[in-house]
Amino acid sequence: MATTTNQPSQILFQWKFWTAVFVVLLLWIIPLVRCLRYVKTALENYTGAIHDQNDLEYGYELLFAYFLCFTLSSGMVYFAFRFQRVSLWLCLGIPLFAVVDVIRIKPEEVVVLIPSMNPFRPIRWNLLALAIAGLIIWLPRYFHGIARRN
Repeated sequence: MATTTNQPSQILFQWKFWTAVFVVLLLWIIPLVRCLRYVKTALENYTGAIHDQNDLEYGYELLFAYFLCFTLSSGMVYFAFRFQRVSLWLCLGIPLFAVVDVIRIKPEEVVVLIPSMNPFRPIRWNLLALAIAGLIIWLPRYFHGIARRN
């Protein structure tokens, strides 16, 4: 079963691609806005105490994690458009789960003793999805090359 691939320059000019990236952005807007509010509050209440510094570091880690998750999810959308496989679109369910998990847990709430979520947890879900997508793309090419050599 041969699948067609789009050229990278063609994908960037497709409105469907940008619509899908916009949907991914809309999903990450809710946690991102909450995290920005959390960091703003942590900066306003910063007195130099150790727990204030921990809150600020946790907020910055969350911001970095959310930005990286948005980037990885957008990359998954790019791969799905580039290789045009349904299985790659199904892999986007894992980053969707990560967004819903972040929205449900609300890690941006005030940290009393222990944060409610590891800030890099959604990154792990996105990296898992990217690894599965990489296997979906690479395995058929690998086995096709072995079959051609035999």
